[in-house]
Amino acid sequence: MIKFVLVNPTEDIPEDYVKKLVDDLNLDQSIIKSCEIYETTPFGEKIKLESKIAGSFYFIETEMYTHNNSKQLFFSIVPQVIDEEFDKDLYDLKFYIKNSLRKDWEECIWLNDEQSSNYAKELYADIHELENQLRQFINIVMIRTFGVNWWDKYTTRKIQDKYKARVSSYKRVAQSYANVSDRLLSIDTDDLLDIMTHKIKKFSPKDDYIVTNLLESLRETGDISTVASEYKKIIEKLKKECDVEIDVWNSLFGKYLSEDFIQAWKDFGKNRNHVAHNKLLDHHAYTTIKKSIKEVSDLLSTASQKFKETSLSDEEEAFILEFEEERKAKLEMLELERMESEAGIRIMDSSSIYDTFEENVSDYIETIKDSIYFRNDLETETNSIPSSGDGDHDLLEIYSHINENKLVITSRLFIDEESGGESNLTLKLLSNGELVETCELTYTNGEAQLSDDHTYYLPTKYNKFSEGSIKEFIDQVDLQIGESFPNLVEVVDRAKYEAMRNGGRDPVSDSSCEECDEEYICIDETIIEIGTCVNCGCINEIRECDRCGEYYNPEIEGNSSYCQGCLDYMDKQ
Repeated sequence: MIKFVLVNPTEDIPEDYVKKLVDDLNLDQSIIKSCEIYETTPFGEKIKLESKIAGSFYFIETEMYTHNNSKQLFFSIVPQVIDEEFDKDLYDLKFYIKNSLRKDWEECIWLNDEQSSNYAKELYADIHELENQLRQFINIVMIRTFGVNWWDKYTTRKIQDKYKARVSSYKRVAQSYANVSDRLLSIDTDDLLDIMTHKIKKFSPKDDYIVTNLLESLRETGDISTVASEYKKIIEKLKKECDVEIDVWNSLFGKYLSEDFIQAWKDFGKNRNHVAHNKLLDHHAYTTIKKSIKEVSDLLSTASQKFKETSLSDEEEAFILEFEEERKAKLEMLELERMESEAGIRIMDSSSIYDTFEENVSDYIETIKDSIYFRNDLETETNSIPSSGDGDHDLLEIYSHINENKLVITSRLFIDEESGGESNLTLKLLSNGELVETCELTYTNGEAQLSDDHTYYLPTKYNKFSEGSIKEFIDQVDLQIGESFPNLVEVVDRAKYEAMRNGGRDPVSDSSCEECDEEYICIDETIIEIGTCVNCGCINEIRECDRCGEYYNPEIEGNSSYCQGCLDYMDKQ
């Protein structure tokens, strides 16, 4: 069953509104063979419709109600025969009716769609299986590499805390598994990627006489002020002597998975959330998500096979297991933490400031990419903010398969990691090389000093991150996307509707695109060059039949002069 409701007409609805709909349906010869009202009820009409392609019958019931001066027109569509196979006629019919009436109403609310639900059921089963496939791979790789206690040493505190917050309720529900390790089953899909890309740093002192002398002075005098006055020098020394000891991705998972996996898993996560959060699914979304699942599954299957065929050497295992804590480094780091805690500030180093900008900018870029996620005619290329270097660097490039336009967002980063220092990131939007908009993000480091009696720290400047005019910047990006890359699929869909409603030539060929297999090959040169697929931009070799004037693909049907229909006709003569 399909059920939806139209709410609040934009203009007064005539009494024969549904009858006019039936008349319009009868005029459509692409998917509808016949349509008639067979019963009128006190609240609406009951309609019987026969599809043209499969000859299937459908029963449509309309009901009009008014609540609080708000008119509501309910539609329900039920097929006469419910088949386990996908009902293409029902799929086309529900959207045709919705699109025919949508402009007359302020809201359209989808209430029930069994086709969308069936898509979700199938996809969710595949998603569940794939998630657990990755969890199994991570578990096996980490246990064989780091040992059974890898969770405590090689995951972040954030992930560990998330597990602790959830584990009691999970085990209470499924008590038969209460004595089974379920750590990876109790965290989110994004956390799995964080585990695989985690970087573990180690304090590697080369000459610690400065720290030793200060600690000795503290032991002899008990005066913390000496240590406090030198904390910047100590922190600078400690930062320079902290090296990345284990890059889990580069040293482990990157040997079995390509870099493509990281982006593929991020895309999968978005698709997974779309299904898990009960969003509606049409056929295009279903095929896109199905393709994403297969891509990740293929990469993961290859990685699992590689891992089975290889093993870590003694040298690699010794390097990974050689990890120890540094007591002296912790003592000095705790002093910095005390200062930040007492003063209520943060003094971040260059790396942390960079991460702050990167995290926020990544969210902005993802918001922009999400807005064009289902545009097959557009491609994007993204880059991280360079941590060093002068000049502007490309963050995001958007270009089309249909026209030559190009949008680029660039960044220029300046970092001042001193206490109280101000760092800034300048974003620029360029359209075909011309500057359109700029935006500046800023971060101010915290600053503190000891009180007069040297017993506690007082803030002199609080740390602050400012987004500047980022909202207006993103709005301008959306505007430029609309102007530089018009959505020709929507243009063609409107033209198709007008052709069906008012008569005229369909703006697209009956042939499917050689690249994307969608029926969006344009044959209306007022929209775009004939033969161009407005869905993906592919140029298809189509010709106009010398006899009937219809367009066709000579590589698939007919010959160089006539379409297949005309050839069949001439053969019979």
